[in-house]
Amino acid sequence: MSPVVSKLPEGPADFWQAAVLAARDAFFACDEQEVIVAWNAASADVFGWPAEAAVGRRLGETLLLGGLRDNASQELANLLGTGDTARRGLRRRVMARRKDGSLFTAEIDFTPIDVNGLRFITAFARDISETMQAEQQLMQAQKLESIGQLTGGLAHDFNNLLGIIIGSLDLLVPMTDDPLQQELLSASLTAAHRGTDITRALLSVARRRALKPQPVNVNLLIEEMAPLLRQTAGRRINLELSANADSAVCNIESGGLNNVLVNLVINARDAMPEGGSIVVYAYSMEILPQSLAAPLELKPGPYLVIGVDDDGCGMTPEVAMHAFDPFFTTKPRGQGTGLGLAMVYGFARQSGGTARIQSAPGRGTSVQLLLPEMPA
Repeated sequence: MSPVVSKLPEGPADFWQAAVLAARDAFFACDEQEVIVAWNAASADVFGWPAEAAVGRRLGETLLLGGLRDNASQELANLLGTGDTARRGLRRRVMARRKDGSLFTAEIDFTPIDVNGLRFITAFARDISETMQAEQQLMQAQKLESIGQLTGGLAHDFNNLLGIIIGSLDLLVPMTDDPLQQELLSASLTAAHRGTDITRALLSVARRRALKPQPVNVNLLIEEMAPLLRQTAGRRINLELSANADSAVCNIESGGLNNVLVNLVINARDAMPEGGSIVVYAYSMEILPQSLAAPLELKPGPYLVIGVDDDGCGMTPEVAMHAFDPFFTTKPRGQGTGLGLAMVYGFARQSGGTARIQSAPGRGTSVQLLLPEMPA
């Protein structure tokens, strides 16, 4: 069977040129000296360089191809040569630079072509930053789901064992009048009850604790909690509330949200030992279908964003990536269980929403819950 051949209008070269220039993906080409010789409108949109400024520049002057630039000479030489790489082309995910200096993740397909005895490298590029972010969100959600399932099973079994221990200790207490034995029994009971508190927290992380949701005006709840939150923050912290008590109703457990807000204010306070500012706020947002910027675990619809922002020390990207993991903590030994933020995430997920964190060293931290908002 003969191959299918497209029937092109007159002037096929003009046809392909028009097709490339109109492509939604960024397209550019460079010669053997890496000088850019072609640059379409999408390239101008993606990289910020207009065609008249990009054409004639060397590739390295226009784009920062991290991960490719380090060994660019060899890889581009292979493309310009006659080996297997030249025949197959080259696809890479690289860090690219816009004209304003900002960086983003790009996926670029490089392909060599011969035109009138000269060899060029053509490239189609696309900004995949949102796709990468969505992939990371999915991986994080799957990881936390797996950790939650494991944690929930262990916590349930451990809670049963603690119940037997506490019951036995309660029976032993009235059986002795010896002060030393009474002291030992009291210490044992205190430790066992502390264990039940931890298992209760673990069950919250694993979303195994039964919630009692009801319609709650979140903004009103925040205002009612203002005295407690200010006391929790302490005198060195300027606590600001930004909420409108006339709207924003969610079907949640009010006590659970109280614990979340207190926990987040404590974390923010601890990140600012010399003092600073904390803002507690709530606002409505709409998640649209097929929105790449929205968390993957959320369905489209109206949501309430409940946030606690601080201007403390902040976190590195590596630390922020693990902030919701159970038992992960940056606090000194003995000053934290590493369950606080994990409980926040567990409450949000069990309430039909999710939680997210944004932070950078020296720029503070923002922790937000996204909870389904009930229609007015």
